[in-house]
Amino acid sequence: MKANSWLERKRAAFCILMMAASVSLALLATRDNRKEYEASSYTITFRHYGIDAEEMERSIAIPLEDALAPLPGLLHITSTSENGRVRAFLRFDPDFASYGRYEAVRDAVEEVYETLPGSVQRPEILSSGNSRIPVWSAAVFSRGEAGTESGNLSETLERFVKPRLEALAGAGEVELSGIANREIRVAVDPRRAAAMGISPLDLASSLAGSDLVLPAGRIENGNRKTLLVLDGRYRKLEDLKKASFNINGVRINLEDIAEIAEGEREPDTYSRLDGERAAGIMVMPASGAKPGKLSREIKRELEAIKDLPLDFQVLLDRGEEETEAFRSLILAALEGALAVSLMTFLMMPGGKVSPAVFLSVPLISVFSLGLLVFCGFSPDRALLSGIASGLGAAVDAVIILAWELRRAETAAEGLRVLGSLAPPLISSSCTTIAALIPLVLMDIGEECRTLAWGSGAVTLIALLASFSILPPFIFRGGNRGKAAASHPGILNNGSRRSRSQGMEPLRQKLSALLRFIKRRSLRTLAFSAGLVLRHPLLYAAAALMLSGGGMLALGFIRPDPGGNESPGSIYAHIEFEGGFRAEEADRLLGIFSGKLKENSAVKHIQSSARSGSGSLLVKFDPEKERSEDIKKEIRRIGINGAFIYFPETGSGERNWTISVFGDDSSLCRKFAREAAGLSASSGLVREAVLNFKDGGGRIDLYPDRERFREAGAWFYSAADTIRRNVHGPVAYKRLEDSGEIDVRVLGAGIPDKEKVFSIPLALKDAYPVRVDSLMKFTESRESSAIERQGRRRGASFTIRTGPLDPRRLRKLIMPLFDRMELPPAYSIVFDQDAIKQAENLSGTILWFLLALLFCSMVIAASNESLRAPLVILPVIPPSLALPLLILLILGKPLNEAAAASFIALSGVAVNAAVLVAGSLASLPRGKRLSSQDIYFTLRSKSPLLLATAGTTMAGAFPLFFSAGEPGNLVQILSLVIFWGVPASFICSITLVPALFILFEKRITSKNYF
Repeated sequence: MKANSWLERKRAAFCILMMAASVSLALLATRDNRKEYEASSYTITFRHYGIDAEEMERSIAIPLEDALAPLPGLLHITSTSENGRVRAFLRFDPDFASYGRYEAVRDAVEEVYETLPGSVQRPEILSSGNSRIPVWSAAVFSRGEAGTESGNLSETLERFVKPRLEALAGAGEVELSGIANREIRVAVDPRRAAAMGISPLDLASSLAGSDLVLPAGRIENGNRKTLLVLDGRYRKLEDLKKASFNINGVRINLEDIAEIAEGEREPDTYSRLDGERAAGIMVMPASGAKPGKLSREIKRELEAIKDLPLDFQVLLDRGEEETEAFRSLILAALEGALAVSLMTFLMMPGGKVSPAVFLSVPLISVFSLGLLVFCGFSPDRALLSGIASGLGAAVDAVIILAWELRRAETAAEGLRVLGSLAPPLISSSCTTIAALIPLVLMDIGEECRTLAWGSGAVTLIALLASFSILPPFIFRGGNRGKAAASHPGILNNGSRRSRSQGMEPLRQKLSALLRFIKRRSLRTLAFSAGLVLRHPLLYAAAALMLSGGGMLALGFIRPDPGGNESPGSIYAHIEFEGGFRAEEADRLLGIFSGKLKENSAVKHIQSSARSGSGSLLVKFDPEKERSEDIKKEIRRIGINGAFIYFPETGSGERNWTISVFGDDSSLCRKFAREAAGLSASSGLVREAVLNFKDGGGRIDLYPDRERFREAGAWFYSAADTIRRNVHGPVAYKRLEDSGEIDVRVLGAGIPDKEKVFSIPLALKDAYPVRVDSLMKFTESRESSAIERQGRRRGASFTIRTGPLDPRRLRKLIMPLFDRMELPPAYSIVFDQDAIKQAENLSGTILWFLLALLFCSMVIAASNESLRAPLVILPVIPPSLALPLLILLILGKPLNEAAAASFIALSGVAVNAAVLVAGSLASLPRGKRLSSQDIYFTLRSKSPLLLATAGTTMAGAFPLFFSAGEPGNLVQILSLVIFWGVPASFICSITLVPALFILFEKRITSKNYF
């Protein structure tokens, strides 16, 4: 095949095109089968029922931190110790080698677990995201007769549903509420056992030692070995009831001193749906998880277990919300692609265009998406928005190629045209890509980096396609080229002869309208060319004023990390007094849900109640009422004796966390209360909420050593007797064919505060004695939870303000705490994550300058002149100023999305300027520019400039109406692009010629391009 004949090989180009499309579609079809990245965050949960927060911290949290601290790549450890539970959150450096990370965490946790008592539940190690907001939540009901059996719902969820959901790719912690684990209760009669000299500890040890399975090694049997197993389990519950033991020389039958029954443990949480009792299940996302993919996995898993007697009422599905937004984004991208394709069609010579050129936009999109999926990217909203937003600018190469190649009549001439187009097109594309490099390097979120990769990929693919696959479809040659030249296109001659006489009146009106627009546009262009020639400084001054207005707007636009409220749902946290009973909290939440459900906009209300606190998830119709109105309704109804707090913020408010760190939790909380009161006195703070509270009442029992010695009693045995009569900890885990089940040895009834002192204590060879005869007591308050960050104790509170720069807020708030006298090693720290985000946003200006440097070097290199950027780059500031003013007028904040959008726009804005500057530089040297030179240059390029600006705006405009929360990355990006591109177009046809004239003497005397 000759090189010059490639432009005439349409069949070969078509086959290559179809092969590339097939490969891209195959890659997209297998996108869900790609390997997930290894998690960089983990949540570890230990449960030890009945143990207070301080003991949980001492026995579990601190040893766990010591075991995890040496792990390589560990950035942060946060732990919370509360009654019966320790939860630790680990964050690793995602750039650090992750091979074997999970195994290292598991080994460290197992090392701690092996040192703990047998009553500690097996720890849970799960991948976790940084947010504690679930990605999926549902209420669960029993279905059919099987659901009426006691414990059936809890057992089914715990043993069948939860493990399967935890095993899904991208799933983190799976939390169940409103259920109780199955257990065997051995309720000992304390008086009868004490009279026989048997303590509950003795009985628990005897049970644990007789109801177990032990391997005894292997024995040889000829040439084979046989496993020997000692199975001492009680096969049935009836066998356990008839068990007998010899304890302290006394022979007892278990059923003589205890009642044995199988039942449910009292639930830690109570759950309701719309005021009615229901179990709840929530799936937290793992680190790096894609909500849309996780949602699809959960749906497939629920379909696989549909035969279980369960009904799921899905209340929250952020993955579905993400999927809906993704679909909306695809539709918007297709609308933009259609508009871009239509503009390309109208720009073709004679109004004729091959199918390949008409489909160039969707094909380039598919190729780009397939390439990125092959490189390991997931086709999420950020990636698709990057492709859609960069699509209009990317197909500039296609439009320019089709426009210029119409003149070629032979293949050799066509190749010369391609050679002449290569420098400006490569320069324009490389400038766009160079401006995206800072977005990849900046630390402003993975979503922005993904967007940059998408926009850069579509720009590169468009450039490659324009010089490889598309030219054979565009090139016509011979008479067809002449015919095309005689019909320069719909947008250039304003009319087109129709073959259908029936449409002639409509076409005549359309032609007249187009001719009118063309005449007005050409007159305006001629007037502008003359004015530029006479007063170039006027345009330069106008651009400077517009740029100054943009800088002034930038000073008034607040940097803001952004809110995190989800559309259509509100999450509320409820705090009761410390020690408030979970049953009573559940009753009050049920009454509240009934009142709130009277609001017609409210669809569902899911409530969870636990001791001293609770939560609400309210689903509502955002088309009927705003989230602010629903929040006001929730506050108006209120809950007796409770405080309602909304951790998610809307567009008009922000939450900031202030922490006090030190060595003593009580002192940290004391200073946090004082600091919260001082911050509430500021006019900027709307609300200050403590992130902790005092626990319920606490009774401290102190042994009388002399009396214990005289009675021959041991404090450990006495303490265990009290604990088992009040709480009943797990004695051992019984192995059954269906799994493990807890066996609790406890008193016959849980006594109240007055009866604690009358609990009988068993003594060997003596009559039992009461607790109050051997112990003294004092009353105080318990610690509800102990927070630790960076292996230090701390206490925090949250302040709610309007949208503010957190650095400015810190300067105003922190001086209020100077009057506090903190001991050495105690400190008050403002929200560090918010400060870091704000600093990253402020650092955007440096990255913007770096983007300008990259653009200038690309322009200078492609034109072999260091003066070229002086004429082209001044277009960028006024092009950015207009969208900055729009953001200020609309009250939008300068968040990560806006910062990324402006940097991306800086690369797009110079494309038209490069085209105009190159055309002016190609004029004959040695004479001064005239108004006719400027006019005819701009007139020849105006169709291309209009087409490229129109395609870019057409690709960005539909994205503004994509689904999702207001002010998200996609909508802000489309807003900036939509207003920035026309500004760059106007600057290209006015400011560039003005600067060219101002530098004309240097340009004509020296080689500019």
